[in-house]
Amino acid sequence: MSTLDLLKSAFTGTFQLKEKRPNTFQVVAPFFHEDGDMMEIFVEPTSKDRYRICDYGLTLMHLSYNVNLTESKENLYSRIISENGLDEQDGNIFIESDFNNLLPNFFHFAQALAKVSSLQYLKKKAVQNLFYDMLIEHIQQKYADIPYKLKATPIPSNKECVVDVMFEFPRHPLFLFGVKENDNQKALEIAANCFEFKTENINFQSVVVYENYDTLTNKNQKRLLRATDKQFLDFDQFKNEGRRFIENVA
Repeated sequence: MSTLDLLKSAFTGTFQLKEKRPNTFQVVAPFFHEDGDMMEIFVEPTSKDRYRICDYGLTLMHLSYNVNLTESKENLYSRIISENGLDEQDGNIFIESDFNNLLPNFFHFAQALAKVSSLQYLKKKAVQNLFYDMLIEHIQQKYADIPYKLKATPIPSNKECVVDVMFEFPRHPLFLFGVKENDNQKALEIAANCFEFKTENINFQSVVVYENYDTLTNKNQKRLLRATDKQFLDFDQFKNEGRRFIENVA
């Protein structure tokens, strides 16, 4: 039995297969990008009973025509690849499979490509929702040499007063808070928490990292300016200047 006939038996006649070049087969299936173009998905044997389902970089190429791949969107792209158990090499997205699982892995792969290629998935709101994750990831990567705790509760009897990152210094701790775009509720919570810490006579300094300071209401901007010690008006400013500030506090 030829490789093409073998693959056709794996897909049980569900989709059409075309041999594009020796040992490279395109699966013609009704999966589409948001603009209506059909996804191009391929299967190639890699060893006995092992196959690779891949897109040869065509999904990322298609995405680049419609979306400006900023650093935030590239981080989101990498997260989609990781969370869906895929791999990527030089733009080629792929997943390995044995013969018996080719069809279910193909469906999984197509669904994951839909997440990558969907303009809706990459809209601003989705990126904003990752701000807190990106902030914590930055702390973990760049501040591993400084003692800190995530989601700290400086008042043991009040678990509602949470600090995103508490840097533990000999003289006093530094409380770091993140505020994503338009998150006025978080801004209110930070102001209230800092007031509570002061009423408990906790000796601390505080710093706020905004995704976009200008999107908060004027009242909440003023509340945070009064309640906290240092402001980074956007994430890039914190990445450029945060280390120096934190070392000065230490």
